[in-house]
Amino acid sequence: MATAAKKDYYDLLGVKKSASAEEIRKAFRKLARKYHPDVNPGDKTAEEKFKAISEANDVLSDPKKRKIYDQLGYYSDKRRRPGGALRFRRLRFLRHVRRRRARKKEFKRRLPRRFFQHVWRARRAGAGRS
Repeated sequence: MATAAKKDYYDLLGVKKSASAEEIRKAFRKLARKYHPDVNPGDKTAEEKFKAISEANDVLSDPKKRKIYDQLGYYSDKRRRPGGALRFRRLRFLRHVRRRRARKKEFKRRLPRRFFQHVWRARRAGAGRS
């Protein structure tokens, strides 16, 4: 669940940054009951608040997501993959390998002709000497 603006998920749920998973779960349940769309039908602000606290719970209840959020200050499922530059170098290397293979294949295709041209030249040159 990606967000456009930075949000303080701990503030949304009303817990401290050192809160345990159990405290986060309890805070989410309390707020979810209060702002759930079924409890507040037609209330757009309650619906938006419910979506925000659901997103905060999703991030903070998962240890991996919470660690990323604590380190970076935000969490997004659409974040860049690590090693982007490395990936580019790998693709460039693979392109290089494909080109080398193509050149090698072309060389092998022309090799018999080149060999025989060399032999024939040698024979012609040798025939003229004797």
